[in-house]
Parts: sequence; structure tokens; C-alpha cells
Amino acid sequence: MLAHIEHLARAGFAIHWLHPKSKRPVGDDWQDKPVASLEKLRKTYRNGNNVGVRLGKWSKVGDHWMHVIDLDVRDASLADEARAKVAVLFPESADWPTVISGSGGESRHFYLLSDKPFSSRQLAHSDEKMVCADGKMRWRWEIELYGTGKQVVIPASIHPDTGKPYRWLKQFDFDSLLLGDGPFVPAEILQKVVDGDDDAGEQDPERAKPLGLTVDEVRNLLKDYPNESLDYDQWLEVMAAVSHESSGRSKDERQQFYKAFLDWSRASDKNDDKTTKFKFWSFKHKEGRKLITMRTVVNAVREARLSEEFDNLEDGDDFDTDSDLDEKPVADEFDDLLGGGGRAPKQSKRETKLKKADVEAALGHVPPKVKRLNNKHAVVFLNGKTAILTEKDDGAVALGTVGDLHNFYENDRVATDKATEPVTKAWMRHKLRREYSNGVVFAPGREVKGAYNHWRGFSVEPDPEASCRLILAHLRKVICSNDERAANYTFGWWAHMIQRPEEKPGVAMVLRGKKGVGKDTIADYVGGLFPHHHVKIANQDQLTGKFNAHMEKCLLLHVEEGFWAGSKNAEGVLKHLITTESLFIEPKGLNGYHIDSVLRLFMSSNEKWVVPATEDERRYFVLDVPPTKKGDHAYFAAIRHEMRNGGRAGLLHYLLNYDLSRFNVRAVPDTIALGEQKIEGLKNVEHWWFDMLESGRISADAEGDWWKEKAVVDKGDFYDTYVGWMHSRRYEGKQLNEVHFGKVMRQLVPAIETRRPRDGSQRLNQYAFPPLEECRQAFETFLGSEIVWHSEPVVEIEEDEKDDFDI
Repeated sequence: MLAHIEHLARAGFAIHWLHPKSKRPVGDDWQDKPVASLEKLRKTYRNGNNVGVRLGKWSKVGDHWMHVIDLDVRDASLADEARAKVAVLFPESADWPTVISGSGGESRHFYLLSDKPFSSRQLAHSDEKMVCADGKMRWRWEIELYGTGKQVVIPASIHPDTGKPYRWLKQFDFDSLLLGDGPFVPAEILQKVVDGDDDAGEQDPERAKPLGLTVDEVRNLLKDYPNESLDYDQWLEVMAAVSHESSGRSKDERQQFYKAFLDWSRASDKNDDKTTKFKFWSFKHKEGRKLITMRTVVNAVREARLSEEFDNLEDGDDFDTDSDLDEKPVADEFDDLLGGGGRAPKQSKRETKLKKADVEAALGHVPPKVKRLNNKHAVVFLNGKTAILTEKDDGAVALGTVGDLHNFYENDRVATDKATEPVTKAWMRHKLRREYSNGVVFAPGREVKGAYNHWRGFSVEPDPEASCRLILAHLRKVICSNDERAANYTFGWWAHMIQRPEEKPGVAMVLRGKKGVGKDTIADYVGGLFPHHHVKIANQDQLTGKFNAHMEKCLLLHVEEGFWAGSKNAEGVLKHLITTESLFIEPKGLNGYHIDSVLRLFMSSNEKWVVPATEDERRYFVLDVPPTKKGDHAYFAAIRHEMRNGGRAGLLHYLLNYDLSRFNVRAVPDTIALGEQKIEGLKNVEHWWFDMLESGRISADAEGDWWKEKAVVDKGDFYDTYVGWMHSRRYEGKQLNEVHFGKVMRQLVPAIETRRPRDGSQRLNQYAFPPLEECRQAFETFLGSEIVWHSEPVVEIEEDEKDDFDI
């Protein structure tokens, strides 16, 4: 963590430590403590601490004070609206340093610098509120200026709910700051934004005028505006609204407006008559300040009345039918105040029932039967078709047709006007059914508007105190055979999956070794961090076959005991699976659809040929796992015990904090094991030439000892040797003609020479090959991998020599 904040502290950030996995500062009176020096931060750091920064007067970067624009989006469907408002307030905010919260979603922190420190202030909010998880009503989105008195969590802190790190979407460029280029907002401009009205409609002079309410109408509004829970500022806003409504009236009328406000104010013990009188008659609207009108009160009362109306509406059944059509007028006497125009028309009982659904939706109330079905099912729109998504008890998700859903619920019916129907048909018509108009996605760490996200997060909380020592040692010492370069990539590959699950690596990890050496141990250990997104398969059809619904929500695809059979079609599917960022999912019985793919492929095998690696391969990171721990049951039992007793929480903390600043997941180390996979995939001339290099025998009639010097062979005899080799092999492809054969040989041995010496009256056609070691090096260059060669010639025993041995 220290590495993440040292440059920020030096720049002037007022850094302080937060409790692990928390937004709560360590210690008391954090708002007034002196800014901690870098030395003190080092001394007071405890493993696992989150980190925060105090804003406003405490953080001075150069000659400017740092602030944050907090965009808090609670309703993802309004994210575009909220971002648009930020862009209106601060047109250059898209270029500012920005942090994405570990909670995911659309909320952001935009960092700015100003030549004056400001206090915190709400700048804008949505038109409506929503019921949040804690049961409280809050704005669907809010924009606030965070300054003096506020602090924010900064990367690479861990979010307390999701266990995911905060990330810089765009970091501070301190070099540009020195040149005067950065997120600077002059104080006078920021002051105008702070002082401006957060409701763009209120800027309209017509909307700034009084509504023209009578005193009785104001009294009726205030009657439904509870004041027990209001603080002083909120009480003052109501007073300002009534005062504004009375402006331009006669003295007697203003006195009546004052009396109406006084009577309302007396309903709370917190307000005394003396203060009320003084504030009301001395209040004056200051130029440039936010204008509070009765529209604010009307909107608040409207919300309260909707809530009361909902409570009073008949709620005998969750689903309304058309059976009762008696006309009974209902109306809202103040509807005309909310949008202009006349009174609302009288409503029939049918219209009232329809309105009930609107009221339920406005207040976020879900009837019990709807909630029951919503807990298990959802309607999704997939590739132009309506489908039903069902969440199973084990966390699995299935997709089916609307007809299948109704058939299943045939024995769970509700009454209609003339008959009964499956409860799901009524649920399908209900406004508050769970639905996803943008289909399904797999998007770790972020929300996608209108879509069902398969991502379920991590199954454990990161724990800096928990030990994962044994699995880390297994990775380094056994899996990587103490090879530092291989270990660095291995740790980085796993950490990249945990820290940046949304980024496709384009590289598969392949472990080859005997059974029981611990190849699958690491995948099982890590896969338990996200069990819903860890898929294990054991045959090639599940990997490259047509039906691939198991890959839809897969982060780690674990192929056990895989092997490669040489199918060209399957090879293309496999490479596509590793690198593509969009998969076409084909569930049985449904139309196919595309989904973003962030899948990582992990393969283990005891076969010689596991993957179809080519000479320029960068899709596979291949390691041979030695049998050093084969049969060591106590060793693997200890790893399993660690895993089940906090090891996964410790490993999650380790991987979340692993430094990826210099790691490039596509810079795959070349390994001996990868080279052997390339060799297994050689065909035709390349395969034949490798056999020649491996044996160290180029031709029985060659001139010169190839192990020590150049070897000269007849071109025709050399080609005939290749032809004879091809005749004995069925699957090496088509035999090349002599011209094409010669071109390939020049690719394999760039230093090959063609000679035409005289032999009496004839000229010979010959190849002169560099010494064997040089030819082998050229082949390694062609293959892109190091090869372990035989160090001595392979001796073939002639038939007439066998008699010299006792058999």
C-alpha cells in the first residue's frame, strides 16, 4: 500500500490510514489532526490498512487545494443522466483524474484543484428518490462537492462490501501539473457552481415565479409536510419557500402566509415563535444564491401523499383483475400544482387499480407474490426473443422459455374475472416484475444498464492476517521449480485475474506432469474464491463443442487431464476461446446470443501433446511440473487444511495487493515445456528436420563430421531421404516438391549453402550445412523456443555388427 501513496503524499495529498476493509479513519479527531508526514505514514502503517485523503484546506497540491466531485449513482438506469449533469456543471471533468469505487457500478470520484479551499456542498440530484437497501429514501443520483471536512477512499484500498480494490480510471499527471496543465477550476467559477441552483428548471424565470397559491392551499400543503425530523437548514428552506410565495402580496396577505407558517412551525418543539418571527420577516433572497420556491414543498408533499395513498389503496390481492368496474371518482386536488394545467380527471375504480401499480412502482413497493417470483425468476430480452431467467438454490442460473415457465406453475394459479391462470401470467403483466431489457452479461466489477449481470463477486473477504504460505510455496517451488521468471509470471497471471477480471489476458496457463504431482491444486484453491465462476471440465467436447452455456459466466475454465488430438477445426475454436472478447453462447433450446468474454483458460494434463502451439506462439504459458511431491499425502493434506481454514481469504488479500505495475500479461515467458509443445505440433519438413537435428545424423554419405564441422550432402539424395520419411507417415500433410522443399529448408537453416563442384565432366548439386550446433540454434530461432538436445550422436547398430555382442 505504501508504494501506492508515496508519490501522492509527496505531492501534497493529506493522506491518512483507514481501518482494513473500511472507510473509517484510524484514530479520533481525524478532521483536525495535522497532516501526517511520509515518515509517520510509514511508521503507523499496519498490514491491510485502507487509505484515505482529506480534502479542501488539508490537501494542497502546489499552490492549489484539492477537492473531489462525488458522483453517487444509486439507480444505474439513470447513470447517463447523472453523467450528463456532471458534464454540464464541469465540461472538462472527463479529463480529470478519476477513481472507480471498489463497489463497481457507475459512481465516480472526479479530482479537481482550485485556488481557494471550499467546504462540502451538494450540487445536484435526481428528480426522485428511491428506497435503498437500508429502507431509507435517497436520491437516485447525487452530485456533491467534497472539500474541507470530507475525506475519500483512494486506490488501492479494498471496498468493505465487495472486497474489490478502488482503481484509478485516470491518474494524476504530476509532470503536467508543473507545466500548468491539470484539473484546475478557478475559485470564482467553482463558487458560481456552488451557489447555483441544482435544478436546471429553476433557472427558468417563469419557474422562479410564485405558484399563485392561496393561503388555504399553502396550509393544506404544510399540513402534509411533517417537520419533527427536519433540521434547521431544512426548516429554513420551508420558511424561504413560504416567504417567496407571499412576495408581491398585500401586507395583510403576507401576514396570513406568516401565520400559516407559524402554525406549522409550532408543531415541533424545536422551533420557538421569536426565532420564527424574526427569520420570516427579516429573510431576504440574496442575488446569486439558490432560490427556494413552493415547488420544493409541493414535490415533497406529493411524495408523502403518494405513500399515504398507497397505504390506503385496497391490497386484498397482489394481482388486480378487471372484475370490479364500478365507477367511483378519486382525484388529487394538488396534481395541477405539479405540472401546470387543470385538475386531474375523475378516475374509475379500474383506473385506480392501474394507478395503484404506478404508486407501487414510484415507492418501490413489491407485492408479496411478485416478490416471491422475482426472487427466483426474471424476464430477459435475448437477441430479439423473450426468455425466462431462473436462479437456482445453488447459485446456478438457467434460461428457459415463457411457455415452460407457465407450464411449471400450472398448479399455482390466481383468479381472473372469469377463470384462473398460472400465477406467472399475472406476474408477467405486473409493472414490478423483475426484467432485463438488455439481456444478460458477465461483467465483473461493473454494472451494465438494464442487463442481468452473472458476476457474483468473491466468496470470501480478503484477510491480511490469514496465512496462505503453503500454496504460495507450492506455486514457487513445485509448479515453477524455483524458476524466478516463471514464478513472477505465474503470480502475475493469477493476480491479474483477481485485480482486473474485466480484462481478457489472451494467454492460457498449461501445466503438464504426472498424475498426483499437484497440477490442479492451485486452480482448485483459487477457484474457490469465486465458485460460481469456476468451471471444471474433463473432455474436449465440452471445451470446443457447440453447446457452451457453461462458459457464459466463467472467469476460470479449468480443463483437467486435457490433451490435443490434432483437429484443425478444434484448434481454431480453442485459440478463439483464449483470445476473443466476445463469445457466442448457444444454450440448448434457445436462440444464441453474444456475451462479453473475460474467460481465463487453465489446463492440466499428463499427456505429451496438450496444446497446438505454433512456432510464433504467445497464447500459452506452459510449465512442466516435476514429481517431487508425488505421493506425499501429508504435504497435500496440509495445503487443503490451510485452504479450508482461512487460506483462501489470505490468498485473496495477497493477490489483490500483488504489484502489477510492471506486469504485462501478454509478455509470456518462453519455457522448455512450451518448446516441447511446439515440437509435438510440427508437421512435414519441420518435423522431419527436427528428427535429423535430434539424431545428429544428416546423411550416411555426408562429407564432414556434422557434430564438429560443415556437412556436405547431395541435394537429390537429401530430398529423397525426406520423401522416404514422408511415405512412412500418414498425417504429416502433402509431400512438397523439390523446389518448395528447398525454400522451406532455407527458412529453417538460413546459413545453408548451395554448391556446384565438378566431378570429372559433371557438376554436382550439393547442400553445405553449418555445423550441427549452428543448425540447432537456427531451428530454435525458427521455433521461438529453447530445446534440450541430445549431447551425443545417436548410434545406429548395423546388422553385421550385432554378432560382436552377446545377446
